[in-house]
Amino acid sequence: MTESVEFALYVGAKLLAYAAWAGLGLRLLRGRATLSGALGFGLLRLALGVVFGVTIFVVYHPQAGRDLLLDYVLIYVPVRWLEWSLLALLMVPQRPGWLLPRDGRQIAWRLGGIVLSFAVDMLLYPGSSASRFCVGRCLC
Repeated sequence: MTESVEFALYVGAKLLAYAAWAGLGLRLLRGRATLSGALGFGLLRLALGVVFGVTIFVVYHPQAGRDLLLDYVLIYVPVRWLEWSLLALLMVPQRPGWLLPRDGRQIAWRLGGIVLSFAVDMLLYPGSSASRFCVGRCLC
C-alpha cells in the first residue's frame, strides 16, 4: 500500500471517528443527533485539527535529546481539549466558563474525544509507533 493511500485511509478513519464522537456529543449535549449534524461536526473537528496541527508544525522545533512522546502529550492534550471545547460551544452555546465546564457530561465527552484522537493516531497514523511521534502533523 502506498503512503498516499495509507494517509487517505487515516484521514477517512479520523473523520468517521470524529463524526461518531460528535454524534454522541450532540445526543449528550443537545438531546438529539442527526447523521448530517454528526458528519458536519466531525468535518469541522477534522478542519480544526488541520489548522491547529499546521500551526504547531510551524511553531514547534524539537530539540535533540527531547522526549517526543512527552512533547506530543504536553502539546496535544491542551490543544485537543480546546478543539473539543470549541465543538461543544457550537453544539450548545454556553455562558462564560465554556472552556472549563462543571458539567460532568461535558467533561467526560471532551476527555473521551482526546482519548479517541490519540487512539486513532497511535493505531492508524502511517508509520507511527511507540518510539516515534510526529509533533505538529497536520491532523490533530
